[in-house]
Amino acid sequence: MALLVVGVVLAAALGLLNLMIVLSIMRRLRERAEVPTDSRRAPIIPAGLTVANFATTTVSGAAVSRAALTGPTLVGFFEEDCGPCDAALPRFVATAGAYRKARVLAVVIAADDNPETNLVARLRQVGDVVREQRGSTLQAAFRVAAHPVFAVVEPGGVVRSSYAEVTDTAEVDVPRQRPRH
Repeated sequence: MALLVVGVVLAAALGLLNLMIVLSIMRRLRERAEVPTDSRRAPIIPAGLTVANFATTTVSGAAVSRAALTGPTLVGFFEEDCGPCDAALPRFVATAGAYRKARVLAVVIAADDNPETNLVARLRQVGDVVREQRGSTLQAAFRVAAHPVFAVVEPGGVVRSSYAEVTDTAEVDVPRQRPRH
């Protein structure tokens, strides 16, 4: 009989412990769900804002700065060994074809100092390429929090549009081409 009482008490204690854990998990999930979505950090600076001043150098040695963005410029941020970046690359290259080469800027994030990788070589075919480490100049200026991300920047550094998927950029921001006579 004493063994039965101990078993019932032990089962009740385990049941109460389980109930406390479940209630704690539910409370945390509810708190997380109450966080407004606009307080989460965007993956890149939103449209309408101005990019912070920056000055850097491309892999070919050319200077790049916010003041040098004198026309609509397509900017893409990629990371070495990044599956989503590899998947977005063909669409970015296709979109970049609608811009003059001087109006395309690709930023490659890499941990090493190898200046010429396959990613850099492919991007150099469509525009200027800057290679930098995580958290460097251009990423800070554009408030980049994820890769790949894209923006179209107007003269003066005002962001016309920014996207986490290049398909949006391609459909919305391809500049109109004038017919050649």
